Amino acid sequence: MMFFRKILLALPLALTAMSPALVYADTTTTGSQTYDSKTSAWSGDGTDGKVHLYFSTDGGSWQDSGANVSDESDNVKHDNGTYVVTIPNSITLSKMNIGPVDQTINYVVNIKGTIDAAKKVYLTATDGTLTNGTSQLNAKAVQGKTTWTSQELYGSLNDDGGLIGTNSNDQIQVTGTALNLGTYTGTVAYTAQAK
Repeated sequence: MMFFRKILLALPLALTAMSPALVYADTTTTGSQTYDSKTSAWSGDGTDGKVHLYFSTDGGSWQDSGANVSDESDNVKHDNGTYVVTIPNSITLSKMNIGPVDQTINYVVNIKGTIDAAKKVYLTATDGTLTNGTSQLNAKAVQGKTTWTSQELYGSLNDDGGLIGTNSNDQIQVTGTALNLGTYTGTVAYTAQAK
């Protein structure tokens, strides 16, 4: 009966040791405990009959699927404790009419990564101005989301093992009067901080 119990206890540990998630983990076993059936007592380092487990993500990494989720060649590994904010590089509106402007631009912002569970990532968008000569338009940033928890940064996993994170549906509201022919240029700036 004791032999059968040892097999049942060893089997889950053996299966866990073969798990792909543990392939990159460093494993260290320290100390030992011994159970004496004569005295019905444990002796050694722990003396409580329990295997104490410590799972540390310090020094580990997470995977970003890159621009193309189906192409593993653009995957990037990042150190744990870091995050990535993805915003559009530029947005162009063409064939706009001269005169009053009241245009809303919708786009997606994504944050993914890993941070300490006690922290959150705060993302702030700052309004901007678009100029063309002496004519100006206002660019007001409207954020769908401003705070991400560690669970939201993780989100879930893509098929290639990369983190998905959590999206925010943001907007820029462009208002004013376009007086000049040509291109109005400006920016809406984002800043991110984990605290």
